[in-house]
Amino acid sequence: MLGEAAAKSLGIKVGMVRCLVVIASALLTGAAVSLAGVIGFIGMMVPNLLAILFGGGRMRLMIWSGWLGAILLLVIDGAARHVAYPVDVPVGIVLALLGGPFFIWLFVRSSRR
Repeated sequence: MLGEAAAKSLGIKVGMVRCLVVIASALLTGAAVSLAGVIGFIGMMVPNLLAILFGGGRMRLMIWSGWLGAILLLVIDGAARHVAYPVDVPVGIVLALLGGPFFIWLFVRSSRR
């Protein structure tokens, strides 16, 4: 990796490129969620949460992410069915209510560092 100094010396506006990359990643994440559904939040939330809590390599966390994602989805679905018993609340709505604030918190947390 060359770094910021080398990029600046080549005439690249690092701040603008960084801003464009953040915007592009947000748009691509939104597009992926719109195609995969809100349940895709589980696939993005759980690995980030495990990496924050336990650290370690991503390969080790991959198996745990699958298991914890499945368990979390079952718990959220059960809670959604239990809380609003006569009405069937889609699990995607509950995941959207959890996923949005989680990623806002993750973004604020990473920008403070």
